[in-house]
Amino acid sequence: MEISILNYKYEKLGKASGYNIMRGYSSLANPYKVKPWGPYERGETLELYRDWLYNKYYIEKDQEVIKEIDSLRQKLIKERKIKLVCACFPAKCHGEIIKNLLFQLVADYIGE
Repeated sequence: MEISILNYKYEKLGKASGYNIMRGYSSLANPYKVKPWGPYERGETLELYRDWLYNKYYIEKDQEVIKEIDSLRQKLIKERKIKLVCACFPAKCHGEIIKNLLFQLVADYIGE
């Protein structure tokens, strides 16, 4: 299985070509803004995002987040590959955290 992360600025993507994980498009967007647009260093935003995403999915059971993650998981199982689209990649990106969660969920699903 393959999960690619693409930068929307550099890829010629149609709307169906990838799943947009940016602010304003997805409940999976990183709410923590990196400097100079926000108060955080990039590494800090990713640590905060990892905690935020796992809390939303496993603890709070946020229905919007669960719906998006489960939709991506099902698509990954069915199509064997998906593309996530963000503005920050190839810099460190919250897409990597989503990718890791999806791989874990798929492994858990296959292991059942």
